[in-house]
Amino acid sequence: MNKENVGGSHQVKRMTLYRKQSMNIAQCIGRNPKKAAQIKKETGIDKSYSILYKNYYGWFEALGKGMYQLSDLGLKDNDI
Repeated sequence: MNKENVGGSHQVKRMTLYRKQSMNIAQCIGRNPKKAAQIKKETGIDKSYSILYKNYYGWFEALGKGMYQLSDLGLKDNDI
């Protein structure tokens, strides 16, 4: 899967901020489920709750009570 967005006038590869933040959240979770509040605190990403809830890339699984873990796809796409 191409992880970068091709855009701009010179077709330069770049990564969207949303994807970069999603990847940072995935790295924070790793193989250990964490509470959303802890993820926000550790990453400093203000929109972490929204990213986890919307789960645009299919990387996160809600375990209940604000707990999240990575899905199999999240582990694979983020080399964890």
